[in-house]
Amino acid sequence: MASLAVVAALAQDRALVMDETEATDLLWTLLSIPTWEHLTRLCDWPQERYLSEITRLAHLALTGKP
Repeated sequence: MASLAVVAALAQDRALVMDETEATDLLWTLLSIPTWEHLTRLCDWPQERYLSEITRLAHLALTGKP
């Protein structure tokens, strides 16, 4: 699971600002196919914008840093 590995790495670096379980749940949700479909298919976001915004949001949510 990629989300679990990312969260574990952030926790090991002491960069995580929330509980590991909740962080994994949040990251999985941000990267889920339904989220991608909603933004790119229903809201007509370009793939590049989706990637940029999800990356920015995930980093901010998990580390508290922009």
